[in-house]
Amino acid sequence: MKAVVWTDVFQTIVIVLGVIVIVISTTVIAGGPVQVWRIGSEYHRTDALECVKTVQVLYLNMIGVVFILTLLILGGLCIFAVYAGCDPITLGLISRKDQILPYFVIDYLGFLHGIPGLFVACLVCGTLR
Repeated sequence: MKAVVWTDVFQTIVIVLGVIVIVISTTVIAGGPVQVWRIGSEYHRTDALECVKTVQVLYLNMIGVVFILTLLILGGLCIFAVYAGCDPITLGLISRKDQILPYFVIDYLGFLHGIPGLFVACLVCGTLR
């Protein structure tokens, strides 16, 4: 039983680390958090976040859920801000919307040794749940 728990802990750490790398790198590339928020607001990508303000956290594990959800929303918003001026689908660089994150990792972070591997590990850990 302990091995299963530690495996879940490791998977969670890898997933969170992967998302944090995406959020930080896209924020830097897009010009900072203010720029990301401005671009997101301009395209109405932040409208859905209004409901997050009214959520009351009732259970301790909800803190983790809110943390992960916030990271994922920020990651998506940051990637949107990076590609707001040029759509990789329109340019023919990718064929489906769900390819944008792997494309970003290779396009902007591929020169960093280990980051594409961390991203693959993040995906694999996410599928093992």
